[in-house]
Amino acid sequence: MTWNNFYDRVEALGQNKHKAIWLSPKLDFIPLPIQRYDEPFLPLGKSIIQATLDDAGLYIFDFPSYLATGAAGIVALERTIAYVRDKAITILHGPFTGKHYSVLADVISFRIDSLTVTLQDDMQYYLESPPYSTFWWNGEITDRGGVINQEHLVLLKDDASRLTIPIIHSNELLTDLSDTFVDTLKRNL
Repeated sequence: MTWNNFYDRVEALGQNKHKAIWLSPKLDFIPLPIQRYDEPFLPLGKSIIQATLDDAGLYIFDFPSYLATGAAGIVALERTIAYVRDKAITILHGPFTGKHYSVLADVISFRIDSLTVTLQDDMQYYLESPPYSTFWWNGEITDRGGVINQEHLVLLKDDASRLTIPIIHSNELLTDLSDTFVDTLKRNL
């Protein structure tokens, strides 16, 4: 998929789904009903996705947060991405440095739509080497490509079309950790 195809796919979501949910699970923010699971990151991610899918079209998965619980966290990451894969656009946030992380996106790994990188040269490599797209972490683009920071995604197309997508952090949505947390998630979005 070329960058312009990726841009068109995001644009086609429609204004009502131009929101991104940043999934960054933390053990301190596990709602009561989810705490009963041995590995809570998968049920937490699925609950957040179920509550927000009508209003969000992109999901950003924070790789370091999932690594915090080791192999179990990576399995939860893989399964959460699979849960949302055909319903929304998926982005894996490392941020990564280097040109060989497209293996994370392929069909035998996480099967994501995009990933984040730290260097502009790395972003250029991915823009020129489809099928995976990438966002430059805390960068600034003037030509084409995407940048991401804690607050928004910006996508710039070859013809100077521009999309700015706000990012909502899952931990900001989890203001109520009681049994009614799913209802609160929907209200907070």
